[in-house]
Amino acid sequence: MKKRLIYIAILIGFVVTGFSACSDNIDPVVEELEFGRLMAPTNLEARVINRNYARLSWAEPAGAESYTVEIYADSLGSGEEPTGTPVWSRSSILPEELPLPDITLEGETQYTARVQALSQEKNSSKWNAVVFETDAEQSLYAILPEDLEATQVTLRWPAGLEATHIAVTPGAINHPLTSGEIAAGVATITGLTGETEYTAVLKNGEKTRGTRIFTTLIDLGNATPIYPEDDIVVILNAAAEGDEFVIFPGEYTLGKFTVTKSLKLSGYLPNDKPVVKGNFELGAATVHKLELNNITLDGGTTTNEVFVTASGNVIDSLVVNGCEIRSYVRQLIYNNNATTIGDVRFSNCIIRDFGNDGGDGIDIRGGSFHSLTVENTTFAIGFRTFLRMQVACTTVFNRCTFYKISTLDNSNNVGLFRVNGTGAEFTVTNCLFVETGPNPYTVVQSGNFCRNDANMTDASPTYSNNYIWSCYNLLTGLYTTAAAISATEGDPGFQNAAGYDFTVTNDMIKSDQVGDPRWLE
Repeated sequence: MKKRLIYIAILIGFVVTGFSACSDNIDPVVEELEFGRLMAPTNLEARVINRNYARLSWAEPAGAESYTVEIYADSLGSGEEPTGTPVWSRSSILPEELPLPDITLEGETQYTARVQALSQEKNSSKWNAVVFETDAEQSLYAILPEDLEATQVTLRWPAGLEATHIAVTPGAINHPLTSGEIAAGVATITGLTGETEYTAVLKNGEKTRGTRIFTTLIDLGNATPIYPEDDIVVILNAAAEGDEFVIFPGEYTLGKFTVTKSLKLSGYLPNDKPVVKGNFELGAATVHKLELNNITLDGGTTTNEVFVTASGNVIDSLVVNGCEIRSYVRQLIYNNNATTIGDVRFSNCIIRDFGNDGGDGIDIRGGSFHSLTVENTTFAIGFRTFLRMQVACTTVFNRCTFYKISTLDNSNNVGLFRVNGTGAEFTVTNCLFVETGPNPYTVVQSGNFCRNDANMTDASPTYSNNYIWSCYNLLTGLYTTAAAISATEGDPGFQNAAGYDFTVTNDMIKSDQVGDPRWLE
């Protein structure tokens, strides 16, 4: 033990002596690191814009004088070395040239993009890479009204564009393209069924070059046609349970029509909708289904509601598709009775120019309501509180555009969404909100997203991928940050909002597919 203690003492002595000998030679603190090569660009991002365009961005390292960018068509990970020849490359890119213009690539392809920084003073940086995949191309033009019939459709695309065939579903139709069709960029698909939704895909081998969804015109079959010279009220009152009617272009006076049986009303031409003036009262009966397609409903600024219930009514299903609904005084749907409402769906509609006093937009104060689904729809101008759902309903808004909604400066305007039925479920995804709420305002919480906890009884509402812009007072009350409703602030750059053209020019919003899809092409 004595010998071991002597060794330890000697060792400590050496250490102390060493520190003493070196204390005068300690280098000063290093405050700046100098490297012989540039740092690699960081935060490299490849964002797909308009299906098959790539937008590259990165953080510029200090000292970088230029950049080289290469893009490879491969399926490598971002940490692997690309092989072969790049499909796109450019060198000597100056910092003042950034951001780069969008780069055109093939659709449905996985790419690796890599960036290197260069300087005359230092060695080039290491490459930084990112992997991304483009979406399917969209080279099919919108279908012209005159190209759509009950049993066939004519499809058009850029003349001479390389393609092999057109696939149409349902029906597993495969139409090989002739050299003449490719040169002209036109092909007609026959053998279709009337009033059926189809998906047509222009293909080049396995690659998609364009996709269009369309619904063939009505093959009258057993449906009863209604023409402008007919008395629509007399015809509908004489209908049997489940009758279908096709309404040809023109104007019709419906008044307040009481629905006591299942009906299906469809406009014959989607691009020339019949204008029906009046509204629908769901009468004191059980109605299994009321379906409206491709009709313009006009309240003439004097009709209060579009759909209103009567006491004792039961409606299992209300479907409204492809309709324009305009110029009503108050409500889109109003129920203040012990009514039983099943499933209600609005799809592909434009709903505009409603009054904003004396009632709320979707105004459900009693009874029961199973589900409300609103998708691919635009709401423009009007409504006091937009949604007042005081029953246990499952409510979903997806891919909708809201413009100048809930703009009344009044304490009765409790915001866009009031959902206070016990057991309610609420979802808002992929929606765009622009200039909602009053401006200016005196009531601090008028026009907000949701006023308070009492107005949101869904303990875990679902919000995802929304955008907001110039919304006055939206983030007061229950939600005070954009993140709380999963929203990003971004100007959609509407083409002509005053003329009801809400075409989006903001590439980020288009890329994220937010709002009514009709405005994103």
